[in-house]
Amino acid sequence: MFLTESKYDLSYTQYGGEDLPGISNYYLLLYPPTNAEGDINIPSMVFWFFDSQGNNYFNGEEIVDPIVVEWFKVENQRLLNLYPDLKALAFFHIPTEEYAEVKETVDDNPLCTGLNGEPVYDQDYNSGLMDALSDAGNIRTTFVGHDHANSWCCFYKNLQVCYNRHTGYGGYGWWERGARVVDLNFYNLETQKNYLRMESKEIISQFPNPDAVVPDATML
Repeated sequence: MFLTESKYDLSYTQYGGEDLPGISNYYLLLYPPTNAEGDINIPSMVFWFFDSQGNNYFNGEEIVDPIVVEWFKVENQRLLNLYPDLKALAFFHIPTEEYAEVKETVDDNPLCTGLNGEPVYDQDYNSGLMDALSDAGNIRTTFVGHDHANSWCCFYKNLQVCYNRHTGYGGYGWWERGARVVDLNFYNLETQKNYLRMESKEIISQFPNPDAVVPDATML
């Protein structure tokens, strides 16, 4: 899959280096548009990609390895020392056990949206990834896949936590295919939104839910 994706001109997939467990642990820096005011050579956002592995030739575990978590802590802080205003999103395939905890709140929180259709089949053990992302301070949202009947977004601590939508036809499930789209506004990266664009072209499940009536301020 990695080699196939890397052949396409619009793919930014990278090999994650020989020092880390897995093959796709890396980050991408995003820079301002060329017509933006200020220094366009200073990145304004970073996308983090973590390999949750899974029955591979490394060790057979489905986990973002603790070594990778420590690498993220050090490297993210290095970037923040250089670019203090750097916002971030994080992507990995297999959800963590925190997703299982959040699942229980999805249907009761009016701000949360999306399909909540099966259990969370999480990583083999807790490597501390989610707490590391939360403690970092600059991570806005985490995105996972793996569980095809889940496409919800909700909250964990100071993070937005989301599933992507089952997109391809190679896996289980009869649900309509779609893709999660992240709507990024360079001038307001702090409050970006996302939504699902279905194969029918319908747009659903905007998150946070713009029509929500929130009776309890703690849900924010």
